[in-house]
Amino acid sequence: MAHAEAFGLPICEVQACGSKIFMPDPHWAAAHWIGDEYHTRRQPRFTSNFVIYENDPAALAKKLLDESASFDPKTVRQTFVAEQARMFKGDREELSHFLEMVRKKEIHSRLHQEHWRIGRPIPA
Repeated sequence: MAHAEAFGLPICEVQACGSKIFMPDPHWAAAHWIGDEYHTRRQPRFTSNFVIYENDPAALAKKLLDESASFDPKTVRQTFVAEQARMFKGDREELSHFLEMVRKKEIHSRLHQEHWRIGRPIPA
């Protein structure tokens, strides 16, 4: 994906299907950082299902080759279920809250453009 992934459903779907996530930088998928303080400044931390290639095409190619040598889709799915169960199973209360915000037009398809800096370091 070309842009930062904020909501995270594609990332959940990919892991549930047994594939790893290759990210250009550690801030790319803030919704999937491990930890409960989603709205405070924190360091990105991921499961082993996430591979960061520092936005370098050569590094991405190497990481793809390295990962393919020992890739096991069952392990990826098991890691997702074990370490991010809330993302795997979902949260009906949060879904209801989200749908209500969509209905009220508080959330819309361009909102991510307004909040792309969430979780990213503040420039000095």
